[in-house]
Amino acid sequence: MNVAFSSDNNYAPYLAVSILSVLKNNSESEICFYILDFGIDNNNKEIIANIVYNHGKSIKFISVDKDEFANFPITINYISLATYARLNITQYIPDVDKLLYIDVDTLTNGSLDDLWNTDIEQYSLAACKDFFIEIEQADYKAQIGLENHHYFNAGVLLINMRRWRELNVLEMSLTWLNKYKDVIKYQDQDILNGIFKDDVKFINTRFNFTPSESGYIKYRKEREIQFPAFTIILGQISFGLAEVLT
Repeated sequence: MNVAFSSDNNYAPYLAVSILSVLKNNSESEICFYILDFGIDNNNKEIIANIVYNHGKSIKFISVDKDEFANFPITINYISLATYARLNITQYIPDVDKLLYIDVDTLTNGSLDDLWNTDIEQYSLAACKDFFIEIEQADYKAQIGLENHHYFNAGVLLINMRRWRELNVLEMSLTWLNKYKDVIKYQDQDILNGIFKDDVKFINTRFNFTPSESGYIKYRKEREIQFPAFTIILGQISFGLAEVLT
């Protein structure tokens, strides 16, 4: 199983906790972690690597030059440029055909096997609908060319890397951004929705359960709600990496 994160040094504590939650719930799985590294300092990298090694898994830190994404917009002040690295992820991780991307503010609550084994051979990615956008901001979808399309949350993505390489996702992203740069709100999540609006496999919301989801369950009475495999954390983590180990 190939699992990727993207982080700068400020989000290293989030990254450590998120990785640890994967490890605690997937002890029997063979996992290689790939970290798109926007300047995580050596001490923090050593701590994170030791967490992974102590659980018998492997990890690779891949340096990313943040200047490559300097012209991309920052519209949400608590989200760093690191999030844009996944738009060029096939260049940083060229040797895998399937990849699970997880945001650093995410906790894994169970096995990832069902998600990992999802068949995406005919799709560029699998993701969960974002019901905050679907219900609260339906008009916004039309502004970015997504009328009559569902909007997905990009915090957890199962990626068909072979297909992404064939499409040149970074080039597609730049073309889309040039068209919608004056209205974009949700950064790379908007871009991914725009370029993959007809090429996404929607999966059960338990694979990306956000705090707002509980408030929207009433709109989806016909759907079976299962225990979430992922939970998105909101707010700031105030501890340092040393405290992750205690």
